[in-house]
Amino acid sequence: NLPRGQRSSNRYFDTSAFADPGMDVKGNSGPGTVRGPGQNNWNLNLAKTFKATEKLNVEFRAELYNLFNHTQFKEIDSTFSTFTGTTFGWTSWAHDGRFIQFGLRLTF
Repeated sequence: NLPRGQRSSNRYFDTSAFADPGMDVKGNSGPGTVRGPGQNNWNLNLAKTFKATEKLNVEFRAELYNLFNHTQFKEIDSTFSTFTGTTFGWTSWAHDGRFIQFGLRLTF
């Protein structure tokens, strides 16, 4: 694995540490050799109920998912290939960005 400062979306780990084992030969790299990106996800839910009249309550909700909008990559392409244009070592998918949802509820 590369140090955090050297990682990028098209070079998440050191791809020069891997070599083609040859035709019809399985490699000797075991599972879990490369660690994928972690998650840093903060969700926040705020709610407040107001009493409008004796029988009418108003509830306001705000739900924020991925509050700080950190980029969170899903997976790394770990399929080794000697073809040009390969995406070996790239992170090509990311989780959704910040999502905000508001709700208003009347109870009588």
